[in-house]
Amino acid sequence: MTAAVRKKEKRVQRAESRVGLKMKHMRLLKGLTLKKLASLAHCSESMLSRVENGSANPSIKTMHRVALALNMPVSGLFQGADDEDGGNVVLRQGERPTVEAGQGKGHKLEALIPSRSGNLLSGYINDMANGSICVALGWSGDINIARQRAIDGKTGQKIEALIPKNGGILFFDVMVIPADAPHPENAHKFIDYIMRPEVHAGLTNKVFYANPNKESKKFIKPEVAANPTVFPSDADMAKMAAPDAINNDLRRTMTRMYTSFKTGL
Repeated sequence: MTAAVRKKEKRVQRAESRVGLKMKHMRLLKGLTLKKLASLAHCSESMLSRVENGSANPSIKTMHRVALALNMPVSGLFQGADDEDGGNVVLRQGERPTVEAGQGKGHKLEALIPSRSGNLLSGYINDMANGSICVALGWSGDINIARQRAIDGKTGQKIEALIPKNGGILFFDVMVIPADAPHPENAHKFIDYIMRPEVHAGLTNKVFYANPNKESKKFIKPEVAANPTVFPSDADMAKMAAPDAINNDLRRTMTRMYTSFKTGL
């Protein structure tokens, strides 16, 4: 008995050559003209035209703006759907698709996670915004971001964040300075900057998460300040629980329960 083994040919197509093609493909799928995409991404129409025809590489900032306008991860612009990742959640160094950004500036982007639907690390925000999923259990800020993206992108999806009747879990973002940080004074300057009322308000307006700075309230958009899933009422706060440290036995139980839930769907 003999077996024929076909050696898989390694693709040699450069990621840079795919950025323009992928951008144009996604733009057309969404029914956007080049002028409209340039407007949504706050970019030059002529620059995007050159990117699409392969005569220019976009800067990192441009790729971020275009990806946001197209409701897709940045890595999706240069990582093709046919890129094989073996089902990995993250991509190992040396196996990551890369793309050169900008015009001869030496900037390079690497895809750290596969750009595919359902990848938990790539998030469920865009999937909600474009209608790929209809219900999700997640953080309120993520769901409110999805709602805003659906509105901005006119996807027709009506998304609402809800607080469970029996309450939910709180989480806290904190800023810390490592004990051996070589320049702690710079860290303090950054923390002082974030603590400015107008800066804190800008973060809340952008990501729809509350902040602890009372003086920032006057800079927060009225519709955001009035959103009960951003700033819960006292009654809702009384039902919330802060996460606590868990031991290994409980962690294993949680893993088994979650695995059972997923495989039972």
